[in-house]
Amino acid sequence: MKREVFTTSSGEVSVWLDGGIHLKIEKANNDPAELSEAEAIELADILLKLAQAEL
Repeated sequence: MKREVFTTSSGEVSVWLDGGIHLKIEKANNDPAELSEAEAIELADILLKLAQAEL
C-alpha cells in the first residue's frame, strides 16, 4: 500500500509510506537535490510526524 506524502514541485524528492518511510531522490548524474526553505521545513515536519507515528 504505497501512499505518497510529500513530493517537491520539481518531483526530485519524494516521501511515501509502504510498510515504512521511504525517501527517494532522483537527480541526473547523482547531483544533489535542492529544496527551498519552505520545502525543507515541510519535509522535516512530515518526517517527524511519520517517525513518531511509527514508534
